[in-house]
Amino acid sequence: MRIIIQALASLAILLSTLSPASAETLDAKANTVNEVGFFYFYGSRAYGCHTLGKGVVRVNRQPEHGAIRTEWRKLPMSNARGCKGNVGQGLAVWYTPHKGYRGTDKFSFTMNVPGLAPGASYGGSKHWNIKVNVK
Repeated sequence: MRIIIQALASLAILLSTLSPASAETLDAKANTVNEVGFFYFYGSRAYGCHTLGKGVVRVNRQPEHGAIRTEWRKLPMSNARGCKGNVGQGLAVWYTPHKGYRGTDKFSFTMNVPGLAPGASYGGSKHWNIKVNVK
């Protein structure tokens, strides 16, 4: 029972701290690697501030005018749930436009939440659509 409560609490944190599945816009610099964001799943201090581990990432749409790179990393957690000072494992995402390209691009990816069954009634994955303005 405690595992189910922890999973639901972690999912609630995921949904409350990360942006919705609607398109997000990123302003990027031409001819350089641009950070898209760091995405991780963790429980609140009440549940030990632990991350749920690596999720499964699927790129649904590759950018047409650049490339994305993902890497699992450990970074300090925010204080949003009282977890400042703890380290969490999450997904870092970068976008690099093709050399000399300026204009718009877009890509999307989905990350299945570790420890939660995909397709379960309480969720199990999070989807991001990213629109990029390369200047």
